[in-house]
Amino acid sequence: MKPRLYHFLLLVLALSLGFGFIRATSHRYEGQRLPAYFLFCYVGGILAGAALVGGAYVAVESATRRPAIVWGYGRLCWAVAGFYLALLPLITQPVNAVRRMRTSASLPPSAGIMPAVSDQLCRAAVGQLALFLLALGICSALKPLPTPTRGDAVELSGRTFSALILLAYAANQLLRAFD
Repeated sequence: MKPRLYHFLLLVLALSLGFGFIRATSHRYEGQRLPAYFLFCYVGGILAGAALVGGAYVAVESATRRPAIVWGYGRLCWAVAGFYLALLPLITQPVNAVRRMRTSASLPPSAGIMPAVSDQLCRAAVGQLALFLLALGICSALKPLPTPTRGDAVELSGRTFSALILLAYAANQLLRAFD
């Protein structure tokens, strides 16, 4: 498993996307206690950026690679996380826009579409996405997925990403319990 240049470029892309989410979301958490702010804004932003880049990479890889790749749990995690976070704002933001138009309330300039989408993705990365990946893990334990013949970086990073999402979810639940 030799790191290649495109692995580092994917990491840079994921971090830059995550930092963009952090920048768009950070003003919403001013004045809150540090653990909740850090978890939702920073950890959620980085994980959401990584999920979108990882999901896009797995989709492009499966569409362009000639020999069939065996998808293990890691690739499946990237695909589920990436497509879930990509589809979430496409489905919910039009509903939110109609709701805003019906209330005809004047919104502050900071309540634009990008901060709303960033906030939604950061919260989903620390919240609902963990339950999807946990259910996926339980299903793959009941009926094991075919394991790839060689453990590659995508498979290993997908499993690590799933563990990080579950760890962030557990920290979120602990913070909410002791708040």
